[in-house]
Amino acid sequence: LGQPALSMITAGRDLQSVVGRSETLANINVIDVKGIESLKLAIKKCWASTFDVNCILKLKVQSKNPSDLNIPIFVQKMVYSDRSGKSVTNKSEVSIDAVWGLPGLERLEGSAYSVQNNSYHILDTILKEQPYMYVKDNYLNRIIKRSIPMHSLRVLDDQEVRDVARTTKDIENNLGFPVKVHWAIEDRKLSILKVQKIEMDEEIAKEETTTFSIDELYNIIESLEKQLSQLKNKLS
Repeated sequence: LGQPALSMITAGRDLQSVVGRSETLANINVIDVKGIESLKLAIKKCWASTFDVNCILKLKVQSKNPSDLNIPIFVQKMVYSDRSGKSVTNKSEVSIDAVWGLPGLERLEGSAYSVQNNSYHILDTILKEQPYMYVKDNYLNRIIKRSIPMHSLRVLDDQEVRDVARTTKDIENNLGFPVKVHWAIEDRKLSILKVQKIEMDEEIAKEETTTFSIDELYNIIESLEKQLSQLKNKLS
């Protein structure tokens, strides 16, 4: 991994068996990684992200240990996108959220589009003022925050909206189930960064609430402190 080989590391999201529904427990993006040592550190960060309180509480309910999980970590070439977003399929349309700049660094709101399946007619467009974006500064050779160009509320033009919707629908048709697609556009070239399965079962998608007694919470906290101590020793 020399200077030109820029990668993005993403912790896997396939932990549905743990939480009982499609949900992210390990959700960390590390972008613009350069060099072997930085790559090793990024992988450690992804693995360590499973040790947050939310994850451990849910694992405790099922008598599981975070260290027993098999977490897929995806490494891919860095896409220095000028626009990025995600698109989701359902029975009647494709929903698209798009922002200026790089994905994954911060939750930002930009344009939103609804596109009818098959005909790819644009049903609705919602434009929001994005305060800033993240881009690669070639002079400084690092990611920086930059203001949005004036008169740039609309992130995608109509043709780009249809292209994203059509690509998303093609992925769904090939896989055979509804999907959420993370994508990026660099110099008008569309790249697919990640594809997730969307669980459509309403019972599975329902938020689950778990109640703990005081004694159970104390035991969970004590166990959490031990596991965090073990994690620090492994990372040191």
